[in-house]
Amino acid sequence: GILDIYGFEIFKKNSFEQFCINYVNERLQQIFIELTIKGEQREYHQEQLPWRDVPFFDNKVVVELIEGSNPPGIMRVLDDTCKSLHAMDSRSADDGFLDKVQGTKIGSHPHLVVQGRGMFTIKHYAGDVRYTVDGFCFKNMDNLYESLEACMSVSQLGIVAHLWQPQERKGRSPTTSGTKIRTSCAQLVSQLMQCAPHYIRCIKPNEEKAPMYMEEKRVLHQVKYLGIVQNIKVKKAGYSFRAYYETFWNMFYMLHPKYDQLAGTPQQIVQQMCSYLSKKYPSDVPSSEWAFGVSKVFVSQPQTIFFLEELREQALDPQGYAEKVKAYEQADREAEKIEAKMKKPKKKGKGCVVC
Repeated sequence: GILDIYGFEIFKKNSFEQFCINYVNERLQQIFIELTIKGEQREYHQEQLPWRDVPFFDNKVVVELIEGSNPPGIMRVLDDTCKSLHAMDSRSADDGFLDKVQGTKIGSHPHLVVQGRGMFTIKHYAGDVRYTVDGFCFKNMDNLYESLEACMSVSQLGIVAHLWQPQERKGRSPTTSGTKIRTSCAQLVSQLMQCAPHYIRCIKPNEEKAPMYMEEKRVLHQVKYLGIVQNIKVKKAGYSFRAYYETFWNMFYMLHPKYDQLAGTPQQIVQQMCSYLSKKYPSDVPSSEWAFGVSKVFVSQPQTIFFLEELREQALDPQGYAEKVKAYEQADREAEKIEAKMKKPKKKGKGCVVC
């Protein structure tokens, strides 16, 4: 499936809605770090390859600040404050919430600054965001009558019934908005961790939505906070392709003329084949391209795999490969003719040449 991650929000006035959206972004950024930067480096260590870790900012500390249980994070402090909301007005509850945040262990957290005057700042991975607590407690409460929820859940309209699925409530207290978001986010994270995601990172070039115009500071800021630089460093220093020895052998065994005579463990057999390829094609497949782990073979450059796949196609279907090369050469000649024709100057009037 495709997951469209809504953007990080930083406005002049940031309230409970921005707090929740930015929390989800922190959790999704945590998955990105886990599955790309940390996961890649962890695999190199597990395969016992020589590797020096690339440093990066792990936003786990920010996630714990927001949702942690020990010490209680901001969301749990907010839920605790909302339990006594019926005994005070909304403004007093918001002020009490901020006082509780400042009075707990997280009050001295390095990524939290409580300014007073009804505001606090979280140092998110994407930048500092100042939140106004006005309305936090009221928005966090979820005081819909259970009878209304039950009525909507049996609607004949499928989308309505889906949106109003009955919620299991423990105890008498209704579930808060913050709790629902944490639960929903945890389910999403659990699903994503079972996948093999591929990321498309979108960069916002300018505020005017104008084409062909990039604000350098804005672009550099996004590249930095999205973790793109660290990810590229890991990819550049690492390996573009890896496969279990058995898988690699099944893919390319036909490239060795005596593949049926090779003996040894899967690792030893693959090493013999790679050694043969490096000797036969030293410029296209140098020996520096290979790295042999505990259970996998690693290849440095993608061009090497492209070259091996071409050799594989040539070995398995020589006639089809020859026809493919012939068609490619024909298309190349046609393209050269068109290009030459376009470059030829045209005369227009006396002594006027239009190129």
